[in-house]
Amino acid sequence: MYTLRKLHLILSYICNNNEQNICFQVWNVQNLPNFYYLMNLHSVQFDNTLIIQSDNLFFCVTFSNYTVYVYNPQYPYHMSLYYILQLTSPIQ
Repeated sequence: MYTLRKLHLILSYICNNNEQNICFQVWNVQNLPNFYYLMNLHSVQFDNTLIIQSDNLFFCVTFSNYTVYVYNPQYPYHMSLYYILQLTSPIQ
């Protein structure tokens, strides 16, 4: 038996309440065109050199000071910021 994994789309946008923050929304798009909203992720302060990356499990936001926020969108909002890394150089 084959089971499909959940397929999520994460949208990033400038938050309405504050133009200095970037917000993230998680949507389930597994059964298109019947997609639906799941939750928000923790917002981050806008940085001109913000780098957003993802793989099949994690969603990562890297800042100019080499801080990396690692999110797991499978977790509830209060647990979704999975880890904060402080690197000494950029990810290559």
